[in-house]
Amino acid sequence: MFKFIIGELGLHQDNPIVQLDMSSYKTGRREVLATHAQVQAIREARMMSKERKGTGLSIPTASGPMFACIIDMSYLLWARGIDIRMLKESQIEDGRIRIKPSKTQKPAARPSTLSSRLRLPK
Repeated sequence: MFKFIIGELGLHQDNPIVQLDMSSYKTGRREVLATHAQVQAIREARMMSKERKGTGLSIPTASGPMFACIIDMSYLLWARGIDIRMLKESQIEDGRIRIKPSKTQKPAARPSTLSSRLRLPK
């Protein structure tokens, strides 16, 4: 955010966060993962628009099917949505998808095998 404010808008001269010592700050792994029902609810909610004022009707969204695909693959592969959206065909080798995580420098210990779950075409 500050990069945008400083670089793009020029509204501030410096970034005060740079002055903080964060070396002792440790983040932990998440203890709670979304349940099947929660993932399904997120997926379904994006398929339809919000109810229209006056009519109360909602219509299918154009991006709904693509969003559902991203949610499904993220859920099945334990990957971040951005990593799924940025997948390239070259990352599929021998029925496996090799995901290069965008948030961490360490790649997954082993590639995900999809052939048994998604039936990739050969």
